[in-house]
Amino acid sequence: MNSKMYGPQPSFADALVAGNLPLMQIRLAEQYSAAFDKYQRLLDARRNIMTNGGQRKQAENSGLLNSMDRLITEQATELHILEMEGQSAVAFLKRVIGGEDAEN
Repeated sequence: MNSKMYGPQPSFADALVAGNLPLMQIRLAEQYSAAFDKYQRLLDARRNIMTNGGQRKQAENSGLLNSMDRLITEQATELHILEMEGQSAVAFLKRVIGGEDAEN
């Protein structure tokens, strides 16, 4: 093809990245959804313990609530990291497709 007539042609790498962007976005969404489901289950389990007086006292004495709080905090951190990874990975691929990072 005449590149003057049709403009610059994307490289194979650009085409490959562009083709995989939707798949990557789906994979990131699935990872986030699984992590969010786990976070929600932990919150529900803690809420169930807190609403049952006898179970609550037993959980406090055994250290279960402290362990659950730590797991909830870790899961919330994982969700935040997945959000940042997803946004930055998608933004990076879009820049690569757009040609801004072609020299780097």
